[in-house]
Amino acid sequence: MIGVSEIVELVGSLSSGLGEIRACCDRIPSSFFLPAAKRNVEVINLRLETLNGQVASLRSEINTSFPEICELIYLYSDATSDISSALAITNKVAELFELAPFDRGYMRIFISQIQQDYSRIRAKVNSLPNSDIAERGSLITVLNNSRDCIRDMHSSDVGNAEIQIRLLNSLSTQYSDALSILSDFLNRTLLRLNPHTCRE
Repeated sequence: MIGVSEIVELVGSLSSGLGEIRACCDRIPSSFFLPAAKRNVEVINLRLETLNGQVASLRSEINTSFPEICELIYLYSDATSDISSALAITNKVAELFELAPFDRGYMRIFISQIQQDYSRIRAKVNSLPNSDIAERGSLITVLNNSRDCIRDMHSSDVGNAEIQIRLLNSLSTQYSDALSILSDFLNRTLLRLNPHTCRE
């Protein structure tokens, strides 16, 4: 994928080239052309002027929009990384207590870690720009469900393996849904940069 700096340089080169072509046309005396050719030159000059304006507009859009998109991708990727980590921990804890004897002391430690992970994720999601209201609403709903799962872990019988494993699996599902939402958003954002870098 071509980088932003290369795109800006390419657009700048194109703008400069159009200016040079226009300057060359202006240096040719109009008396040099026959009447029909003069009209063609006028049309060409007009098209060059229009194209140069379009290139200037594109250059301005690149300079303003690309940094915003890149920052947006970074923020969402950062949140995705934290959710992926929390999902992996949640799955491992559930797997551990499905295979090994359940220990309420360890469970309390894990719940504390899971709560910290959730708080960090929630803070990052809350700081995301409102680029997609519907998407953000879906993400908040999923995180509210995750919060409820963790609350139930605290309030229910910590020593009940069946309940805790069920809540862990439910939390895992919520985090998976959150990743899916963020993945779809990132894919659409990347599609705006380069359609060939994204999946169908």
